[in-house]
Amino acid sequence: MSKKTILCVSVVAMLLSSCSAFNGGSQILSDKSINDAQINSKIIDGQTTISSLSGIIGKKDESRSVLKKSFPDGKLSVASYTGFLNGMTGTYAHRVLSVVYGADNVVINHGVIVKDLRNTNKYNLDYVNARNLAFSDLEKGSDKTKVISLLGNPDGMTFTDQGSLLLIYSKTGITRDASSYIPVFNMISGTESGVSERLYIEMSKDYKVNNITSVTVNISQGRGIGNADSYNEKYENIKSKY
Repeated sequence: MSKKTILCVSVVAMLLSSCSAFNGGSQILSDKSINDAQINSKIIDGQTTISSLSGIIGKKDESRSVLKKSFPDGKLSVASYTGFLNGMTGTYAHRVLSVVYGADNVVINHGVIVKDLRNTNKYNLDYVNARNLAFSDLEKGSDKTKVISLLGNPDGMTFTDQGSLLLIYSKTGITRDASSYIPVFNMISGTESGVSERLYIEMSKDYKVNNITSVTVNISQGRGIGNADSYNEKYENIKSKY
């Protein structure tokens, strides 16, 4: 995966808050009796449109963390949909569908992941060892099951600028900047920043590994009423296996 591709990657679906129609999420994604394969079968790449997805999946996620235009040239966009898997003690996982589509609003590619809220993945526990493990043990052609067995459930997903699915593992620390502790300034234009260590697993259409890339991302974002939409990422230390 090229540096250009990585720079086109968005943080869509990394933060999985949503505001949809069923218990705060998509009804079909929240239904534990429907498996991932059944959800995938309802979306036909090259045919299904974004407008028709509202009737199939429900309302798409809308929050500051969801970047509607994920690619600098504006040719491709990403939308995500979230369901909440609930048990006796509350929500134990988020099931997320992400789709990438072009200017004609037709879906190019899509993927489904489950973010387990009860079990921290290996990358969050020790990203250095998990990253080394991924580079040593995952090869081209390794399937999605092996990725999850090795690292745990991903933290999110997005797509390359060619439309290939990327599973994202992320260890992120964000803190308020010093100026944000000034009461009036913080309310209007406070900021926060931090570093995200990320691992991107590029998958083919049949969920086979194509490449593995690690990056360090410096993040700055607004937290005030005047700059809430401000979000910037600077990518460093980009390393790909292939």
